[in-house]
Amino acid sequence: MEKHITGLAIGIGNIQDSLEHLRRGEIKEAARYIETGLERLAGIEAAIFSNTSPPSEDLAAIERRTRDTDWPRLHREGKTRYELEAEMLTGNPEVWLLKMIIGMAGYKKILEIGMFTGYATLGMAEALPDNGEIVACEIEPYVADMARSFFERTHHSGKITIRIGPALESMRALADEGKRFDFIFIDANKLEYADYLNAILDLSLLSPQGCIAVDNTLYQGEIYLPPGKCSPRGKVIEQFNRLVANHPDLTHVMLPLRDGITLIGR
Repeated sequence: MEKHITGLAIGIGNIQDSLEHLRRGEIKEAARYIETGLERLAGIEAAIFSNTSPPSEDLAAIERRTRDTDWPRLHREGKTRYELEAEMLTGNPEVWLLKMIIGMAGYKKILEIGMFTGYATLGMAEALPDNGEIVACEIEPYVADMARSFFERTHHSGKITIRIGPALESMRALADEGKRFDFIFIDANKLEYADYLNAILDLSLLSPQGCIAVDNTLYQGEIYLPPGKCSPRGKVIEQFNRLVANHPDLTHVMLPLRDGITLIGR
């Protein structure tokens, strides 16, 4: 048997051991293994955040506003087309990963598919040089206006262009304009992930040495659940992951950072 070496795998192993003790009626031993496993698992998220550089004050302001907003009320009032939630915000560790990739690779032109309140947008803009450009596609005018209000308070606003409308339509328009991007971040409608990837490739939106980052590719752990236990969106993400894995022209790696980020190159 392969030895567990990560905290996640060890914690899961502890839980599995507890089940064996439960089957044998060894309640105290089972409880001890459950407690040990939970100690390993419960601290992962906090450890990732506490060992990541803090966000800029501009980003922190976006996060505060996003978490303080009553999204259900806005939807009831007809101000948003879809039921949004604060949890749609890209986390600080993911944004730092994106920033470091952009900075180390020297990328200058970015396409973001799915902006929400602009946390990742501004984070990536912070990593761009002064002559860099990020085009952010967002379907919700309300959140686009909210994000724009934050961008305008920073010296990065000139780098950011917002395209409002269905992402696939915006992508086709960008291709018609001859646009090509070094880095593309996908974090929009999960049901359209495969369509976004196919459009990127078919429309030649990615530069030859470019990179695509796709968020939520673990989708709350659903992609590895037994058949029948996966939600429709989880199943779509699992199918998307197989599409990427089986594509003959793509290289890829899935990182288990929070809800999973897959990096794709060619």
